[in-house]
Amino acid sequence: MPISRAQFEKGMEDMNYKVIAFLKAHSDEAFEASELAEAVFGATSPAKTSAEISARSKKIEFPLADLVKQGLVEKKTIGGKDYYAIRLE
Repeated sequence: MPISRAQFEKGMEDMNYKVIAFLKAHSDEAFEASELAEAVFGATSPAKTSAEISARSKKIEFPLADLVKQGLVEKKTIGGKDYYAIRLE
């Protein structure tokens, strides 16, 4: 499967690149991991169980932690929930 030239130049894993692309497109908002998972993996159907939704959120946690560590994404805890946003320069 081909990847974009931007992804190639940045050398990013597919999941990280999808998260970055989504957050850049929504640079005026911050999202919870579950919301990012829905954006990256596609909307969940009403038939999805809470366990399936939780599993998708867990699957995106490592890429998010990596992007925060690289300084590309900001993470803040507000009201007991973790939110992620693209780092603005």
